[in-house]
Amino acid sequence: MSPPLLSICIPTFSRAQRLGVMLDALCPQVVAVGDQVELCISDNASPDETSQVISSAAETCPIRRHRQPENVGVIRNIAHLAWEMARGDWVWMLGDDDLLRPGALGRVVETLRDNQNLDAILLNFEFARFEDQWPNRAPGGYTGPRWEPGADLGCHRLTRWEDALDAGCGLGTPMYMHVVRRALWQGYAENGRLGEPFESPRWTFPHTFMIADAMFGRPSYFVGDPVLVIFNGGQSWLSEVPWVWMEALPGVLSHLRQLGLPQPRARKLARWTDEQIEWVLLDHLQGRCRNPRVSVARFLRTRWREAEAWRIVARASWRFLDGAVKVRLERRWPAALTAVRRIRGRPPRPAPATGGDSR
Repeated sequence: MSPPLLSICIPTFSRAQRLGVMLDALCPQVVAVGDQVELCISDNASPDETSQVISSAAETCPIRRHRQPENVGVIRNIAHLAWEMARGDWVWMLGDDDLLRPGALGRVVETLRDNQNLDAILLNFEFARFEDQWPNRAPGGYTGPRWEPGADLGCHRLTRWEDALDAGCGLGTPMYMHVVRRALWQGYAENGRLGEPFESPRWTFPHTFMIADAMFGRPSYFVGDPVLVIFNGGQSWLSEVPWVWMEALPGVLSHLRQLGLPQPRARKLARWTDEQIEWVLLDHLQGRCRNPRVSVARFLRTRWREAEAWRIVARASWRFLDGAVKVRLERRWPAALTAVRRIRGRPPRPAPATGGDSR
């Protein structure tokens, strides 16, 4: 029996309800494409009803399953799927709450068959809110409310893999947007080592570093018609999101620059990451962000030589100030406020047209 074209791999831990809905959307599509696709699930020693959910889905859809004897961490669970379980020529790693759109898998399989000379394809996706839009069921694919995807809805060949990377796809960090040759997963480890989640940018997005190292400067293909719906607000790592904005995403951009990302594109993406950092710092100043790895001092410790870093801090601090405080500062120390605006990268306001005491 020949190996399947595609291995869909799902690492999961203790999210039985979400996995059940995800398989509700996925399994009918796997059955429809037949033996071209295999479905692999690695349960990271879940204490809930995950085993029962998988068993129920396996009654109608072939599933290759594995249960870890103990929780080995998400990175090692993913590695087990890619290195030990997947048999397909291509691997598509999905989260247990990523919902396929109707007919999506058939389109992915067709794209793979039409692009056998490539080693990676990228997939477009849409968003929904987990809090009020997560469904109880999604038979054959999710059809509920969702946000509009990015502007690029066309399916087209890419001269360079990195041409698809932009702010809308988070610099290529979503794992679910990549379908790559199984051989590329041999680069998942770094010098034979697997790190821990969030210990560094490399181990926050190890799949992005792996794919970028293998595919930078090489041709790829982009499927613009969205195939997935991602539910914001349901991520298990929400507490780490501020640090991801502050350090992990800039770390990914730094790696892409080292690989040769053109300067105009790098500067555009740096402006986007800096905007996100500014809002995280504002949340920190307002007491809404309590991640211990987020602070103004930590941010400036690594970027104090950059004028833009000081502008980011100045803008965040200015937004933090109460409106009445701003008015009093502006009236009493107009020269100081002019200097602040220059630091913030904005032109000073023109002097008032009236004379007399401006207090």
